[in-house]
This record gives sequence, C-alpha cells and structure tokens, in this order.
Amino acid sequence: MGTTSSVYAPVGFSGVSQYSSDFQSVMTRQQAIDAVPVTALTNQNTDIASEDTSLTALNTASAAVTTDLANIGLLSTGLALSATTTDATAVTATITGGTSPASYSITNITSVASAASETSGSGYASATTTNVVSPSGGLQMQLIAGSQNLTFTLTAATNNLVGAAAAINSLDAGVTATVITSGSGPAGNYLSISENSPGATTLRLNAIASGSDTATGATVLTAGTVLRVQGHGLTAPIDFAFPTGETVTAALTDLQNTTSGQGALLAAAGITVSGSAGGQLVFSNPAGVVSVTTSGDTTNSLGFGVSTNTLLSAGSTTQSVTAAAAPTAGASNGQTFQISAGGAPVIAIGTGAITGSDAAATGASAAAGLNAAIAGNATLSAAGLTVTADATTGALTFSTSLPVPATGPAFSVAVTSQDGVGGAAGTSTDLGFGVGSATVAGPVSGSFNILTSTNQGSDSKFDLNGIAVDNPNSAVSGVIPGVTLNILGNTTANETVGVAVATDPNAISSALSKLVTDYNTLAEQVNGQIGPAAGLLSGSPIVYQLREAMSSLVHYQGAGTGSITNIANLGIEVNGDGTLSLNQTTFAGLSDSDIASALTFFGTSTTGLGSLQSSFDAVSDPLSGSIAGQLSADTISTTKLTAQIATMNAQIAVSENTLLTELEAADAQVADLESEQNLLTSSISSLQFTSYGYQSQQTAAG
Repeated sequence: MGTTSSVYAPVGFSGVSQYSSDFQSVMTRQQAIDAVPVTALTNQNTDIASEDTSLTALNTASAAVTTDLANIGLLSTGLALSATTTDATAVTATITGGTSPASYSITNITSVASAASETSGSGYASATTTNVVSPSGGLQMQLIAGSQNLTFTLTAATNNLVGAAAAINSLDAGVTATVITSGSGPAGNYLSISENSPGATTLRLNAIASGSDTATGATVLTAGTVLRVQGHGLTAPIDFAFPTGETVTAALTDLQNTTSGQGALLAAAGITVSGSAGGQLVFSNPAGVVSVTTSGDTTNSLGFGVSTNTLLSAGSTTQSVTAAAAPTAGASNGQTFQISAGGAPVIAIGTGAITGSDAAATGASAAAGLNAAIAGNATLSAAGLTVTADATTGALTFSTSLPVPATGPAFSVAVTSQDGVGGAAGTSTDLGFGVGSATVAGPVSGSFNILTSTNQGSDSKFDLNGIAVDNPNSAVSGVIPGVTLNILGNTTANETVGVAVATDPNAISSALSKLVTDYNTLAEQVNGQIGPAAGLLSGSPIVYQLREAMSSLVHYQGAGTGSITNIANLGIEVNGDGTLSLNQTTFAGLSDSDIASALTFFGTSTTGLGSLQSSFDAVSDPLSGSIAGQLSADTISTTKLTAQIATMNAQIAVSENTLLTELEAADAQVADLESEQNLLTSSISSLQFTSYGYQSQQTAAG
C-alpha cells in the first residue's frame, strides 16, 4: 500500500523595515515554487495508495470466486453427499469426507456418552476449615481417574474442601474439582469432581491412612482359651491354644519365640506380642491391622467377645464383625462404641437410652441409634459403615462395604464398648475389628473412597447394522467412512433409525448461489475500472486479465456428453449489466440424471468447471498472483517516492533558511538607512530653527 508525505513546513519571515512585506512576498513566492515538485511527488504517492485500495478489493473478490470454484470441484469429488437420519432426537449424521452413497441402520442405542461426575458421599460443615482427611494419618489422598493413579499430600492449611479441590486441579489429570454449597443443613458443603472428557471410566478419591494397630486384652487369659490372630502380613489365621496349666508368662514366651511355632509366623508378619502391667497380652502390627479373637472363654476373653469375623478374608467384598451378645439394656455407663474408620480419628458414638426387656428390642434400638449417628458423620458414611441387629439374639453386626484385598493395606474399623458385652460393667472390650480396648485411638493402614459411585461416566452404545459399537464419545467417527454419528438419545423399543448418505441437490444449489453472488461482487469491482468513469486502474493489465477469466467462466463449455455442458444448463443466467443470477425454477427441474451430469461437469481442481479456479487464482494468489506482484511493486515505488520527498524537503529547508538569512540582512540594512535618514532630517530641522527662528513647512510636516 502507498503512503504519503507532506511538503516541507514553510518558514516565516518577520521584518522591521517599511519594506518587510516586500521581503515576505519574495519568501512566499519562493516557497510556492519549491512546493511544486514536492506536491507532484506526494500526489503520485496518493494515487498509488488509491490504486492499492482498488487492487485489494479486486483481490478479495477474485479470491472468493477462486474458492467457490474449488468448492465446486470438491462437490464433484465427494458427489455432493449429505447424511440424514430418520430420528434426529436419537442420532444425527454429518459428512466429514464420505465418497459414496450408502444406507445404514442403527438400533439399540442404550447409552449416550457422558462424563463421569461424583460428589463427596457426605457433606462438610465448612469448605475452608473442616478436615477432609485425618490430621494424624499423613494427609495423603489418591485420585484415580481412569488409568491414572495420582497421590498428593495436603497440608494443615489445605486440609479442607477448597484445598483439596485446588490440589486436584493442579494435577492436570483431565478432571475438574469444585466445591458445591447446598445452603441447607449443618453439613452443606460437598466436593465435586468431574471428568473433562466423556466415556465410562473409574473416578475415585481415596483418603489414605498410615499407622499401626494394637490389640490389648481386657483380662488375663485362662486355660483352654484359643486365640485366633489375623492381620496384614499373615497369609492365613494363626490359632494359639492355652493348655491347662499354661501361665500367661509361659504363653508370652511361646508367642515371642521368633524361630518356631506361632511366634515365628507372627514375627514373619511383623506382629509383636508383649505383656501389660496387668498381665494382659498386647498384639501390635506397625504395618497395618491386627485382629485377635477368642473361643472357649466368652466371659474372660481378650476383650473381643466375637462370634464371627470376616476381617481380612482374601477376596471378601465386605468386612463385618458380629458381637457375641446383645448390648446391655440400662447399663450404668450407657453404651458407647468407639469407631476408627479409614485412618480418621476415633469417634465415640453413644446409643442413648436402650429400652425394652428383650434382646431383640435392645439390639434393634441400638442399631437404629448407631446408624443415625453414622449417617451424620462424613467419614463413616463415605466408608459405607452400617450396623444391624440379629433378630433373635440382638447381637450387633458392624459392616463396611469396602472390599478386603488379599494383602494390605485395607480399611479398618475399631468398635469397643464401655459396658457389658464380654466384660464386667465399666471395663473396655472390643467387638473385633482389631483395635484393642486400651489403645483404640490412632489410624491404621488403609484407604477408602470418599466419593459417591453413582456416575462413573458412560460410553455411547448402539448397534450399527447389527454390529455392537461401544465408543467413549457422543460424536462417533470411524465406524462409517467419512461420516460422524452424533448420538443424542436412546432409541425406543424395536426402533430402527435409518442413516442415508446420498447426493444432496441443495448442496449444489448453495454452491452455485455462492458462486453467482461472489461473481457479481467481482463484476462490480471490475466494471468500476472500465469506461468514462473508470477508476485509477483503467487500462491496467490486471483488469483485462480478470475480464478474460470471467468471460471464460460464463462461456465455459464442458467436454462431456451429458445433459449439463455449461452453466446455463444449471439455471445460471447472464443479466444485461453483465452480472449473473441463478434461476431456482430451472435448477429445481433438474432430474437425478441431470444432477449426476452436473457433478461430471463440475470436474475437479484440474478438470471441468472446477479447473477455472486457476485463472482467478493467477490474479489473487497471495504469493504469485498478479495483484500481489503489483502491490509489491507499488510498495517499492512508494518507498522511493517517500525518500525523494524527504530529500527534496531537506534541500528546500536549507535553501529557504539561506534565503531567510539574506532577506533578514537586507531588511536590517534598510532599517538602518531609514534610521539615518530620520536622524538627518531632524538635524536639518534643528538648524533652521536656530538660524531663522522657524521650521520649514516640509520639516514641520516631516
């Protein structure tokens, strides 16, 4: 594009003599003479800029026609195909490169792809202060998103919903975590995690606990008691019987023997045994859970009072423990169960007043009270902890829905009671999840999911021509060549959705209408450079080049023998002013064979009507086109003219400053002469007055 430069700014002259205006006239005349060549060069630049504006408009219009002809060639290559379906509420189809007509049947759409999205199983009182994981459990969490298994650690400051969401988002795991506030209830804040992409997957957020487990007997063991020890590191339970006459000290010696017997098995698993000051046995497992149950002595037991225990049975889908007896009604200390779940701090839950005279009523009321308390605790409810009462005995069973792996870590729950159930009133006993009565507190090794598992995402599932398709996206590509299926909803029973890929006359009509519109825009631009009112491009070879290309389009005659051999056959008519119009009535009357002939007439980028794009591209190509070449040449000319103007302005500035100096000197000399003349006149007047006593009329007048 051309640029313009202004002439040199004239210098001003201000004299002091009575002839200063004459000197200014000399300066003004010289400046007018100097401005003539500069103005001429500036006008040339202005004309080039105007020409470039017209060339740019021609280039845009020509490029549009080039694109239209290229698209027409592509229509022929792709047979102007479009895809339709018989039920657009269930599935739509889009052509992405199909090259042949075909028909397909879709049935049994049973699932539409959606992204997995889960929320925390329970609400939290505060999004910024309530802990998400146990402060004593290492503050670790594990995000499982599909095949990704990512562990991160919170801090004391970020151990809350807001901090957990920020930590998850920083993992760049393809999920988005947010905090949802329901505004209802005392625990109305929830963590929400959603996959960024659709498809069935696994989405979990585990709270990881690390620690040890210790089980301490409530009383001293008696002869005939059989201990069963289970725990992480043990491949099978270990049974140890106290023979008649065996003392606790002797039993402790046997259990601490690391070279043979049960002691060696315990040592291999990392489980140690010691004696308490009261004579009880203490079992400890620093790597995970240890569970000790007894048989043969339900009154003076180790404190567990357990009838059944499924803890750490490899392959179990749940963990559960059942007490040997029902809780005691009307106990002096009430009934308090302490529960440690998944590394969370110990939670004491009281059953409240247990009423009723029969065991079943007592167990049922205790279970109801415990389940209500569990429902209000985010950690326990997320672990799926439930309590049931045996209908006959009233014995309580504590269960968690989390599965038990063959080897640790596993989820652990400790349940102890502060009254009855296998011990005297006021003593501490355990119902069997492996945390001893004296050391219930403290997390154990394990992890559990704090999210719901209700929306793990889904794939698009359907049958295509009887073949099952399972795709993680709702826009399914690749199953039909050159066609994308957009799965929107399930089909009804026995419904078949037809997909038709066929030549679309409307696509041809739209392409021709676009060509006509863009051709007319180009014709308007070209006609503006022809005739008496022609613009600055009048006579330009580019204008004649475009007129020749336009004429070849209008008069193009195809080489085929079909019914369509020129654009007039398609309904394109030439108007009196040289513009085109598409007669829709004529086009609508074309038969299927005419449409097929039209596609042959269109050709490709190098044959048929589509090949004419090269004539217009020769003008508008941004690199090699004639307009690009002219614009480049104009840029060079403008640069040269601008340099000439700058040089000439510099020369004029020097010349005018020299002239100004000379005129100022002359004006000063004239002013000096005028001053001397005035002094001489005054002297003569003074002599006349002195000599004759009067001044002459001329002097007085002067």
